[in-house]
Amino acid sequence: MPTIVVSEQFLKPKDILITSGIAQGMRIADLGCGNGYIAKVAAQLVGPTGVVFAADVQRPILQQLERDAFSLGLSNIHTVWTDLEIVGATNIPPDSIDITCLVNVLFLSQHKELMVQEAIRLTKQGGKVLVVDWKRTSTPFGPLPDDRVDMRMIDEIATKLGLVKIDSFEAGTYHDAQVYQK
Repeated sequence: MPTIVVSEQFLKPKDILITSGIAQGMRIADLGCGNGYIAKVAAQLVGPTGVVFAADVQRPILQQLERDAFSLGLSNIHTVWTDLEIVGATNIPPDSIDITCLVNVLFLSQHKELMVQEAIRLTKQGGKVLVVDWKRTSTPFGPLPDDRVDMRMIDEIATKLGLVKIDSFEAGTYHDAQVYQK
């Protein structure tokens, strides 16, 4: 199987997922998946007995991800078109996901709490919600520092919604990660 390559300077998907506890046979949701750089690595790590749901609001990106998954032999990726800012809209069974990922997506939303609620709805009891987003420092690219997510705010939202923070770590040069348990 081909190796998925993502710049180690930007994000380290394999390291992020392994640190978050991914294992063979798990059910993973990559919410706001974009081009699928997390979903594709997750699909390799969960193996043929696992499933990865890749959800996004942009249909053309999902169609490209389907083509990429096919060409890589990743038959365990299932794309889902949805609006993550509408709780209940994502067509994935509730309470069914081992690790729900919100990677590089919350900074784009004015409705962060709704997106976290949707992630929680999909995650099974004892499962994890992984949040990765831009550090709030100036970088040569990416969103302006003021437009980036304050991870303390995400902690407050997560705690209010019943999640327990179990880990936090650097997810690369420009990103921080937090792992919560439902």
